[in-house]
Amino acid sequence: LDLMRRLVTAVGAKPLVLEPDRHDRLVAAISHLPYLLAVSLVQVTEEVGAEDDKVWQLAASGFRDTSRLAASDVRMMMDILLTNQRYVSAMLRAAQTRIDALLALLRDEEALREALEAVHARRATWEMGRRS
Repeated sequence: LDLMRRLVTAVGAKPLVLEPDRHDRLVAAISHLPYLLAVSLVQVTEEVGAEDDKVWQLAASGFRDTSRLAASDVRMMMDILLTNQRYVSAMLRAAQTRIDALLALLRDEEALREALEAVHARRATWEMGRRS
């Protein structure tokens, strides 16, 4: 553990020691789920593009930024996803619940606006590595 702390510090990072389950749950939320959401975004867009290839001419920085993770190394991601199935599955289910809630909110303009503004306000206060 001391050697790993020194190695991490030597490359300019800050060591953070967590219990394995805690680590796996947290990275499933902030790394593995975003990867899978990016994969699904690309898949949906490919389906739309199969019907109308103009979608690719319209795709700009928002699509580029949100789909970037889908270009991650597949072999590495397979290893990660298969060894962390428990928490990845839980995060996918949580995301599905949120997506279902957003679907329902599309029928209520005011409730949708309130939900989006609340998330916008929370996200605007974040700093990477520390949430205000």
